[in-house]
Amino acid sequence: YYSNGIGKYMRALYEIKDHDTLIMDYFKRREIGGLMPNKIFVKGILHSKPDFHNYFHKRIVVIEFTY
Repeated sequence: YYSNGIGKYMRALYEIKDHDTLIMDYFKRREIGGLMPNKIFVKGILHSKPDFHNYFHKRIVVIEFTY
């Protein structure tokens, strides 16, 4: 399965990554590793302590489990 590392999604994350530590961590991991198996993603995202009231944190989780 091919992951487009320079697609609109990654460009959008790049633009906002400096405003939030969870987004910055996620962006770096996604840039290095591409798509992650759900088990690894869950461990990583929970370690970053997401705030599910935050629009972007919720969207990252939804997108990861959609693809």
